[in-house]
Amino acid sequence: MPVHADIEVLLKGATAAVAPDRAGAERVGTAFRVAPGYAVTAAHVAAGVDNGRVRLSFGEGSECIAEVVAASPPPPEGGRWDFDDHAVLRLERPDLVTAPCVLMAEPALAPRDELLISALNPSYVERVVEIYHGYHVRDTHLPSRFFTIDGDRGVIRGMSGGPVWSTRHGGVVGFVKASENIAAAQGGAIAYLLEGLRRLRVPGLYEEIVLAHDGHHRDEQAWADRLVGPEAMVRRWLVEVHGWLARLTIAAERGVSSGLVGELFRDTFPPAPGRLITLRDVAEYVGTESQNREFDLARFCALAPNHLPPDSAVAEGLRRIPKKIIPPRDYPEFERMFLAPRPVSVAVTRLFGVIVPEEGPRTDECAPVPYRFEVAQKFGDQEIIPLGQEGRYPGYDHAKDALKSALHRHLSNINAPRDAVEIVVALPDEHLTEEPLYEWLRPDERPFSSKFAMRLRRSCTWEKSDEQLVELEERWNRLRQREFDALFWLRCDDPRAERLATLQALFAPDDAGDGPHDALGVTEPPTTHVLTASATNALPVTLWRNERCAAHPACGVECAGSDFRARLTRRLGGRSPVDWHDQIWRAQRAREESEERDRFWRKVVYIVDIPGQSRRRPPPLAGPA
Repeated sequence: MPVHADIEVLLKGATAAVAPDRAGAERVGTAFRVAPGYAVTAAHVAAGVDNGRVRLSFGEGSECIAEVVAASPPPPEGGRWDFDDHAVLRLERPDLVTAPCVLMAEPALAPRDELLISALNPSYVERVVEIYHGYHVRDTHLPSRFFTIDGDRGVIRGMSGGPVWSTRHGGVVGFVKASENIAAAQGGAIAYLLEGLRRLRVPGLYEEIVLAHDGHHRDEQAWADRLVGPEAMVRRWLVEVHGWLARLTIAAERGVSSGLVGELFRDTFPPAPGRLITLRDVAEYVGTESQNREFDLARFCALAPNHLPPDSAVAEGLRRIPKKIIPPRDYPEFERMFLAPRPVSVAVTRLFGVIVPEEGPRTDECAPVPYRFEVAQKFGDQEIIPLGQEGRYPGYDHAKDALKSALHRHLSNINAPRDAVEIVVALPDEHLTEEPLYEWLRPDERPFSSKFAMRLRRSCTWEKSDEQLVELEERWNRLRQREFDALFWLRCDDPRAERLATLQALFAPDDAGDGPHDALGVTEPPTTHVLTASATNALPVTLWRNERCAAHPACGVECAGSDFRARLTRRLGGRSPVDWHDQIWRAQRAREESEERDRFWRKVVYIVDIPGQSRRRPPPLAGPA
């Protein structure tokens, strides 16, 4: 007996031959029942009828009349049908139809996935519905509108509209669209099912079909009980999850909150926003496309109730599902992390990563300077907790790669909502702009910026003397009370940039008793003297443009540095420089390409040092860097 024999019986029973609604009309295509009151076929099949009414003859023996209520638009006269080729049929007397409703799925298909097709066989005189074996996925095509298949038999006229079942995922993923496949004579093209139904511009129709489908399979377990294959168990859980979500009667409750997306995808890129419209979409995605399907689906069931009304029966039903998914030995820890009531906290967890050159004598003065890195953590207003020195490395690049791995490892142990974690990275002056933070990737090529706000400082600000710690706090408190004019600007051609003594005088009280400058802005990459003055005076904020000017104002030309200063003043003026890092960081990591992002914000290097987020420099290293 074939492995999928039970599913084949149901699939054949849910499939119908399509004929125009007139006596003696020939069967011209295939359809299948997707919900108690609806069936789906290819639009080019439905377009062949005159009055929008068809007769459906199901494989299990029942018949009914159906009306075309939505369809993809036809091609221009003489043209070919696009891959938006969907038609929805409303059954006139669904209570008299005993055919089962197919189980729909929306997984990420892969080449060689095995498929079953149920469709009309027009080669027989009786034109009966038949199960076709031996097909598999050949290629998928983006955007996800169709995929191609190969098989042992040709896809012929009359099979259009027939449901396509993925044996690996357990569900109908599409229907037969066309027989043409240039590269394979036995191939065909398949239209995605749910994605195509979404694109039908009939208000409320997609939601009505899906809710009816999910509610039906919640009450009728015939398909779920017969599933086999590597992902059968996940599909059974998804059927249960979809069934609970179908009980949400208010559309707003079925929507997806940004908070839930942030919690579920805190360590990964979320899919495109258009894919996550409803909670059902999220459950289907994490149950079919995430790397750890079982665990991520259990997390969804634990976290989604937090975004539903507290007395909701759906919330209680979802919370019971993880116990079925998570192994008993792991469930207590899962319950503690995701299901136990947690006090609401707005405190930010900060993870510090620091790279510093090793100080002290070396046996070979010509050898490259070795580097070490450290990782530390701070929660809210608590003290900084060192997480251990991670070793000594022969070069900066080695230390940076090791730091990325360490940050990635420690982040996995922080359980906090989106935007409640910041990474503060401290690098030596000469390496501050070699690889911008918004380009940093984890060892598995995922970005750090997908969840965490990252802030940059120079590594010598990490270790300060007692005197510098006091000075930093005084400057910080003064700077918080002042706005943009608190930033002292050095023009591109300012001669003071080449004299350390002159620069140091800028940050001391003058003879008139006016307060010193507490922040520094440079319109070109700074000199060593500028960086030294900023570090030794413990300036809370140092900012510069990471690009040189082709000409300076002294030459009678308004230079790019002057324009940079004016643009920054317009965008950030009116607020204290200590509050700029969030806006700069968000603008730098924006996903959409723009001149503003690439030619302005990503030329900004912003160094911020906050009191309480540095460490006392121990002897014999105490003293200005």
